[in-house]
Amino acid sequence: MHPVAVPLFSCSSRALSGWLVSSVLWIGLAHSSAAGLLAQANADALSREMLQAIKEDFRSYVDPAFDPDAYFGQIEQQVLSAPSPSQAFGLLAQALLNLKDPHTFLLPPIRAEVRYGWRMVVAGDTCYVVAVDPGSDAAKQGLAPGDAILALGRYKPTRENLWQLYYVYYFLQPQQSMRVGVRKPDGSTQSLNIQAVLGKAPENVPASGGGFLSMLSAAAQERRTWEPVVRELDGGAVLWRLPSLLVNKNHVRETAKTLEGKKSLILDLRGNAGEDVETAQAIAGLLLDKGAKLGELKERKRSQPLAVIPSSVAFPGEVVVVVDSQTAGAAELLARAVQIHKRGKVVGDVTAGSVRRSRVVRHTIGGEQGFTMMVVFSDAELVPADGQKLEGVGVKPDEPAILAAEDLAAGRDSVLAKAASLVGAKLKAEEASALAAPRGDD
Repeated sequence: MHPVAVPLFSCSSRALSGWLVSSVLWIGLAHSSAAGLLAQANADALSREMLQAIKEDFRSYVDPAFDPDAYFGQIEQQVLSAPSPSQAFGLLAQALLNLKDPHTFLLPPIRAEVRYGWRMVVAGDTCYVVAVDPGSDAAKQGLAPGDAILALGRYKPTRENLWQLYYVYYFLQPQQSMRVGVRKPDGSTQSLNIQAVLGKAPENVPASGGGFLSMLSAAAQERRTWEPVVRELDGGAVLWRLPSLLVNKNHVRETAKTLEGKKSLILDLRGNAGEDVETAQAIAGLLLDKGAKLGELKERKRSQPLAVIPSSVAFPGEVVVVVDSQTAGAAELLARAVQIHKRGKVVGDVTAGSVRRSRVVRHTIGGEQGFTMMVVFSDAELVPADGQKLEGVGVKPDEPAILAAEDLAAGRDSVLAKAASLVGAKLKAEEASALAAPRGDD
C-alpha cells in the first residue's frame, strides 16, 4: 500500500474506531526498557503531562466553538487513572478520532518503516490498485493495476475510512503481512496474504507542515517523484499536468508564456495535494480577472483573504480542469474558483474534500528518558470565494469521469482523453496515460 493524496477518507466506522484504540493500547510507548520502567513508575505524572500538552495545543484548533477544557475534561478522570501511559495515550487518541477530523490525530513513537509494495486510490466509490512495485511480494502474488480492493484485513476501504486504515497500517500497527481481498477486472475474486518489508524507523520525522500525506510519505519512505508536464496538443490546446503545487515559482511564469496565443488549456490537477496556496494564487492570476478572490484562509481567531496574484500574461482561452479523489487542499480551491467565476469546466471525480491545514507539534513526555508524542491537528481551513464548505464535501465536477478497472489494467487514461475532446484536441487514452506516469522514486 502506498500513501496517496488522501481525501483523508463507512464501513463500520464505530467498529474501526474501536480497533484503532485497542491498537494504541498495546503498541506501547517506550523506546527502551529503561524508558518503559520510567513510564510505569510515573504513570500518573506522564498521563497528566500528555493531557495538559494536548489541551494547550487545541487552543489553536480551527473550530472557534471547540472548548478544549470542556472536551478533554470529559475523559480527564479516565486518563489520569489509567494504569499506564500507553493506556492514557489510547484514551487521548480515541478522543481525537472522535472529532472525525482526518487532519487530527496522535502519533506515537514510530517503531518501524514499512513498505507494502503497492498503491491504491479511490475512484468513485471503489478503491483500485494503480501501481505495484516490481519485485515486491504483491507483484509476485499477482496484484496488478485495475484490481479492486474489497478488504484490508477485516475492513472494506472507502473514502470515509481510508485515512483511518493508513493511520493503523503505517503508524499504530505496521504489518509484516496483510490479508487483502481483491476483485479482478474480469470479476473473479481472490484473497491474498501479502508480505510487507519492515525496516528501522526513520530518524527524522517532520515536526511541522504538510498534513497527513506528507507525514505518511516521510514515515513509509514510499514517495514518488512527479514532474510537471507542459505539452502542446493539436487544435491550439495546451496540457498542463501539475501533480503538485510545490514547484519552482518560475514554472508558472514559463507556462504562462507557453499559453500565449493558444486556444485552450487543460489543467490536470489529479493527485495534487494542494500544498502551496501561493502557487494556486499565481495560477489563478493567469485564469481569473485581476482582483478576483480565490477564497480565504480561516483560522480559529482570524481570516485571511486569498486574492489572485496578477500575472503579466493573462490567458483568455477555454479552460478545463481535471480532478480526482486525490485532488486536495489549494488545488481543490483552484478548481472550485474556476467554477465560481464561470471560467471553465471541471472534469473527473469528486475531489478529496481535504482543505484543512494540519499543524504538527512534537512533545517529549517525561524528559530525556521519556518518549516522544506528536500531536497533529487542524489549525486553518480553506474556504472558496462563495463561502460554501469544501472540507468533507469536495468539488463536484461539471463533467463526471472516472477511470474504470479496465482502463487501469490496460494503462489507458480515458479521463484525460475526455478532457481533451471537450476542447477539440485529439488525445488517445493510451497516449494520455503516458503523460501521467511517475518519473521514478525519490
